[in-house]
Parts: sequence; structure tokens; C-alpha cells
Amino acid sequence: MTEGYAIQGNPFGPGAMDFDMIAGRLDDLRYRGDVASLPGLALGVAGEWPARRGFNDIWSELGSAFDRGATQARRVAKTLQTTGTSYSRAETSAGRHVLDVVATAQQAGGPGPSLSLPEEDDFGYGQGPSMWEGIGETFREPYFQGLAGGIAGLGLRGLTGVAEMAYDDERMMRLAFIEDLERQHVELSGANPLRTRLSTWSKATEEHLALGRKMSWTVVAGALAWAAVVVESGEPLDRAVEDLRRIAFELGEAFGHDTDAVRRAVTAFWEGEASRGADAQMVTFIDEGNRLTIEVGKMARAIAESVHALEVIHWAALSFSAAMFLAIAALRVAGRFDITIDWVTKFMGWRWSTLITMLAGLAPTVAAFGVAWYKSSSIGDPREIWPDVVPERTEMSP
Repeated sequence: MTEGYAIQGNPFGPGAMDFDMIAGRLDDLRYRGDVASLPGLALGVAGEWPARRGFNDIWSELGSAFDRGATQARRVAKTLQTTGTSYSRAETSAGRHVLDVVATAQQAGGPGPSLSLPEEDDFGYGQGPSMWEGIGETFREPYFQGLAGGIAGLGLRGLTGVAEMAYDDERMMRLAFIEDLERQHVELSGANPLRTRLSTWSKATEEHLALGRKMSWTVVAGALAWAAVVVESGEPLDRAVEDLRRIAFELGEAFGHDTDAVRRAVTAFWEGEASRGADAQMVTFIDEGNRLTIEVGKMARAIAESVHALEVIHWAALSFSAAMFLAIAALRVAGRFDITIDWVTKFMGWRWSTLITMLAGLAPTVAAFGVAWYKSSSIGDPREIWPDVVPERTEMSP
């Protein structure tokens, strides 16, 4: 069990399910999810809509599913209290098989939630690389080489060396970034947070632009555009991903971490004759709990995917800004000896501003990538989890 999130007791016993305990667990996890909601401007002004609001709308739908599940569990528990217990016991071999699979699946989660890199999936809804994996390759031949060649072509002797230095600096930044990701891939386990660098990188870019616009007025437009993209703190994003993964883990402790195995057992139950009998209500409840486990895990991944995608934009902006700042600073020095260089400084500032404005314009769409991914890969509508009408626990005639 995860410290701080563990809810003692297993709602599943040998061949039985405690609906009263399930209700209490769903109530507690719903509250923890509400605490983990993204606050205003968590993704910057540009990511406010549709990204942040989209994520909170998803949680609102999932939160309603928690409420419906708890209400139904208490309703069933109240009915069962006539027998002196809140346990519902399986009456068929198929029903007991589902409970046996759940018991086995509960042991598949390990000591705590796995906080892997965003492209990995620990919740049973399919493996596969993130669409953002390898995007950094696009920047392995970045603007700095072209910048060096362009400056040399203009005949500005000595400035080629400045651009090459900027490229080397960028290369070292990139290598450090990749090494850090590899380190996190090994170390991120248990309760460690995601540790996004969005805030650090966006503010560093903002500082470069602030200095750049003092040297050339053509940088002003880019600085203004980037202000809407700055992320003040990455902590709310780290906390949201961590808490949602913990919630998914706790749901897995109840309904099974191996969600694929549980879904196969439930599917086999519905295909058999037992689906027409007394265990239908209990298996339906397990099926809905399994779906909720998957959906909460998917929401955690969706936020992480959006953060990872935004990091690509912020890293590109910071790398380019660092090089352009050095180039313009060098041009300013050279301009003291040749006033004709001033137009080159303005041109470089305009190119810098143009790229930053373009990246800032992409930010809202990229930030919403996780929302779009979640909706496209969802197994049904979250609003249909634990619908108001469920099979009654009564014998049904063929």
C-alpha cells in the first residue's frame, strides 16, 4: 500500500465482495482526486483552455463515476444487511472465477504506483511509445548551424565562432537533458513526482527575451507572445500526475492492477450462462470498477503527455533564445565599429521574435494534446461508468 493513500482492508474476501468497504474507498479516492485538480494557469495563460479546463472536465466526469459507484455500493450493502453482512457472495463457479482473477490481479501492482516516463503505460490499456518520442531528434540539427553559416555568409568575421559556441552550449544542454531523462527512467518509482521543467525553461526563455528586447526593439513582439506561455510553477502538474497515479493504484488494490486479466474474466462471465443468474450485479460492479481504474490511470498519462509535449516547445524556445541572444549581443559589440551592422541586428531580432511567436502560438494546441489523446483512447464514455440502472441481484429465467 502507498503511504498516505493506503486504505486498509481488502473489500474482496474468499468468494465474496464487501460493498460497504468499496463505498468508503470510492468516497475517499474521489476526495483525493478533487484535491489534485489543476489550479488556474497551471499550464500558463495559453494552456488555460482547452487544456487545463479540459483536464478538469475529465476529472469532473470521473468524479461523478466515483459518486455513482459509492451510491450503488451503499444501496447494495443496505439490501444485504438483511442477512447481517455487507458481503455479497458468489453463487456460481463463473462468479467465483471472476473474484479469483481479481484477487490475483490485486497482487500485480507491486509496492506502489510506478511513475514511469509519460510514454509508458502501467495500467493495462496498451503499450506503445508516445507520439512525442524522438521529437527532440528534430532539433539535433538545430538553427545554430544555419545561424553560423548565415553569419559567415554575411562576411561578419569572428561571429561564426560565437554561433559555434552557442551550438556547443545547446548540444551540452541537450545531452544533459537526455541524461536526466534516462536517470529519471531508472529512478522514478514509488512516490517520486514527475519533476517537470516547464517552469524553469519558460522563465529562462522569458529572461533571454527581456534582455534581447533591450538590445533590439524587434524582439518585443516575441517577448509579449511568450508571456502567455510562461508556467509559473510545475508543482501543480507534478502533484496532479502523482496523485492520479496513486488513485489508480488504490483502485487497482481493490479491483485488480492487471486490468486486462480482469476484463477477460468479466467478458467470459457475460458470455456464459452465469450471466443470467444471481452474480450479475456483483460482476457488473467489478467491471465498472475496472473501467474506472483504467480511466484514472489514463488521465494521469494524458496530463503527463501534455507536459512532455510542452517541454519540447519550451526546450526548443530556450535553446534558440540562448543562441540568438549571444548572436545579437555579439552584433551589438560589432556595431560599435560598423554602424551598417545595425540592420543585421534588427533582422536577427525579427527572426528570433518570429520563431518565439510561432512556438507560443502552438502551445495551446500542444497543451491540449493530452485531452485529445484521452478522449480518442477512452473505452467508452466515463459518464457511463456505474450507470444509474444496474442488473438486479435476482435469479433470471432463461
